[in-house]
Amino acid sequence: MKINKIICVFVVALVLLSGGCVKSGAGKPEINAGGEYLYECSDGSTVKANFYSLSDDSLYFVKVDMENKEYTLPQLVSASGARYSDEREVEFWIKGDEVTISRMNDDGEWNVVKTGKIKK
Repeated sequence: MKINKIICVFVVALVLLSGGCVKSGAGKPEINAGGEYLYECSDGSTVKANFYSLSDDSLYFVKVDMENKEYTLPQLVSASGARYSDEREVEFWIKGDEVTISRMNDDGEWNVVKTGKIKK
């Protein structure tokens, strides 16, 4: 009987303490649009990029429309510029008004397939 009371008190205390961990009023983050840019590539093609972020700044990503296919790429760490990649197929790297787009080959190495600048 005494053990049941101890267990009951422990469970009630645990429930009350864990309730304090929930952030009141916290909802799902919303997606913020950061802008749409057209890049004119050296091969004559055009690449469209739409930039987004979550309202809590936990994620930045870009939707790239290239060669009739759309890629959604999260932002990754980079020493210079902004790098977006799925780390398996496409890498979209911007610095200033320039873009470099690479694809991963069968050996797991990145090959530059397009370079360009913001279309003005």
